[in-house]
Amino acid sequence: MWIRVGCVSLPDLEMAKEFARKAEEDLKSSEVLLNNELYADSVYHAQQAAEKIVKSLLLINDVVIAEQLVTSHFVDKIVSSSPEEWSDRLSEMAKDLVDLEKEWLRSRYPMRRFGKLVTK
Repeated sequence: MWIRVGCVSLPDLEMAKEFARKAEEDLKSSEVLLNNELYADSVYHAQQAAEKIVKSLLLINDVVIAEQLVTSHFVDKIVSSSPEEWSDRLSEMAKDLVDLEKEWLRSRYPMRRFGKLVTK
């Protein structure tokens, strides 16, 4: 989203700063949880921090973050809805974000693997 200031349109730096601030909070939460051996929640907050800082960087670079990208799983939608010139860079970042997303999903939800209940 562009913000109009007089005759000039600027990227939404206010929103970018807020995403960066929230990312920093998530990272601090992740560190506290890690230090207290609460690994599943630590991984979740680390993933959230990474996602929010990427959104902040996109906003700084004039890539609009639609509301559905704020409220839904980011990785699934961001690469397909971003400008073509970002596709290579985002594809690389998306691989890392997908790995983080898988880890927090595994760590927060019980599942069965080879018939055995896995809770960590």
